[in-house]
Amino acid sequence: PEMKTSNNERNLIIARVVFELILVKNLKLAYKFISKYIDKTDNFNNNPPALNFAFMLVSLITRAMHDFDHFWALINIYKGVCEQEFYIQYYLNKISIMYYNRPFLKEEDNSSFNLMNIMKSFGFGGGQ
Repeated sequence: PEMKTSNNERNLIIARVVFELILVKNLKLAYKFISKYIDKTDNFNNNPPALNFAFMLVSLITRAMHDFDHFWALINIYKGVCEQEFYIQYYLNKISIMYYNRPFLKEEDNSSFNLMNIMKSFGFGGGQ
């Protein structure tokens, strides 16, 4: 069924699927999936930044799987997208460790990813 979400939420869900596919090392499917949502004309200017980032990320990993400098440059280009939701940084950290053997987040930042804290922020849990 069609989900009732904003375009931004939809784009973040699509990007998240791409991140998940990258983490299970299915780059071919990740590229095929994101390509359905990308307009490659006009230098990619017709796409939302989150979708462009997901497309560029899977393309980069496919072509330069062990080049951390390019990975870091891409993150800095799409810094706004990366900072939009914490889970994006969490995924990037896992991807960075998996493909580049280097963490994206400092250890103390990574340990702050706590599902219970996120649940409490949405009003779930907390025992009250």
